[in-house]
Amino acid sequence: MGTNLKVAAITGACGGLGRALSHALAEQGYSLVVGGRSQAALSGLTQDLSAFTKVEGIVLDIRKSSECKKFISAAEEKFGRLDVLINNAGILKMEDIEDVEENNLKDIFDTNVFGTIFCTRAAAKIMKKQGSGCIVNIASRAAVDRYPPMLSVYTASKAAVIGFSGCLKNELAHDNIDVFAVSPYFITSTRLYRSVDSHTKADGKQKLVLNAVLHPESVAEKILERIENPKGEWHVILGGNLN
Repeated sequence: MGTNLKVAAITGACGGLGRALSHALAEQGYSLVVGGRSQAALSGLTQDLSAFTKVEGIVLDIRKSSECKKFISAAEEKFGRLDVLINNAGILKMEDIEDVEENNLKDIFDTNVFGTIFCTRAAAKIMKKQGSGCIVNIASRAAVDRYPPMLSVYTASKAAVIGFSGCLKNELAHDNIDVFAVSPYFITSTRLYRSVDSHTKADGKQKLVLNAVLHPESVAEKILERIENPKGEWHVILGGNLN
């Protein structure tokens, strides 16, 4: 176990990329605040992570600004600081545009966009006060150059995350706060990937080809490398051959 000199907070930490990121940071000695909707899943995750580092699990619905504020505050209250925030939580729903229901539209943007903003707003206050920090926003290659069918609302939400990240990087640069977005293509072992995969198979029309699939551990490794390199690209695009 490394010496716990830095503190990271991760939303959507219990599965897929969030879990891989949690383990990667824990093994590097970061103290962690991990957020997720399920208390049972959080308990299992924190038990696993406690073998490597100090960890606090917080039940979190990032659609609610009050819960985001409580989640971020837990880092400062328990560990005295917050060095890294990873806005990883997100949802995806596949629908043809004429079938998109208003409640699904709202849920996707509340989770993917507003949740990211709520957590970032709270984290920026702490990071400005301590004079340093890093904010990582997980976007998607779907919003960069792939533009898959039946994912227009999800893709729109991730495009908003990319734009938010670029503006935020310029806004917080003078406070010594690094901001970058990561846009991977589909990652195996995630709920998002399983949702798309099952829908594609059930549809039978192969509307979305799941090529250029990534693994959560390799994506987490790339993100950790970029966290340790503040002068790196502000938008990290990941994925193989998309032809």
